[in-house]
Amino acid sequence: MIEKEELTDQEILAISMDNTYKLILNEYSYEEMDGGGGYWLLKNAKSISALKSVISYYEEVENFERCAELFEV
Repeated sequence: MIEKEELTDQEILAISMDNTYKLILNEYSYEEMDGGGGYWLLKNAKSISALKSVISYYEEVENFERCAELFEV
């Protein structure tokens, strides 16, 4: 597991968004993600607010394929 101190804020944000994206699309469960070492997520990862934040993030980084998948949720 990567220690938090080794990551930049941008890297933590990217990991959090990726993990939240996977939870929203049911690619992972909380149990599968944990693995005993913890993980980064947006607060209330399956909420409408989190969905909007993840879509906004992927628009900003121009990952439009993920945006399209999220709009189908």
